[in-house]
Amino acid sequence: MKKGVLALMVLTSSVMSAEVGVKLGNANLKDEKNGSTNLEAYVALYANILVPVTPIFEVGPSFEVGYGKKSRGEARCKTDTYTGTCKIDYAYSTAEANAHAVLNITPVVDIYAGAGVSYNKFGLKATTPSGTSLGYLSDETGNGVQAYVGAQVEISGLGIGLEAKYKKVSTETISSVFVGTLNLFMNF
Repeated sequence: MKKGVLALMVLTSSVMSAEVGVKLGNANLKDEKNGSTNLEAYVALYANILVPVTPIFEVGPSFEVGYGKKSRGEARCKTDTYTGTCKIDYAYSTAEANAHAVLNITPVVDIYAGAGVSYNKFGLKATTPSGTSLGYLSDETGNGVQAYVGAQVEISGLGIGLEAKYKKVSTETISSVFVGTLNLFMNF
């Protein structure tokens, strides 16, 4: 772990910087047949690697994995190993790769934007009352393209920001996803 942090610090000297963080918020899934669904919670982990182009403009790749869910209540479940009541959640997971650009409008305030591609999974996930996963009762997967904008404040390498993202997906039922998040991060 110490060697990894040291390697990251060497790589992100004055030539590059890295930002890692967590996004907490809400996702709204648009279903062409049934309207839209607001998930109860959405969380994502992300990393950006930025190279300065000018003293106030940086670009680089951004990677993100996210998960959101909404409870659909309880149902009777029967599998090879379990029979009984199970909790049903509508679940959404995603993995993204984006091109990311940052404009440093003051020494502590940045605005940013990006766009990229993603892999997405939507489905009904069952768990026992004790929390053991029974897997997906049904699911669908598809690729997506997304664009996002945000603003953040950073002081001494720690920061907070807000982000809005729109994603178009190619699945049988879900056509798009809108995500709004509060971001907490560290910059190296």
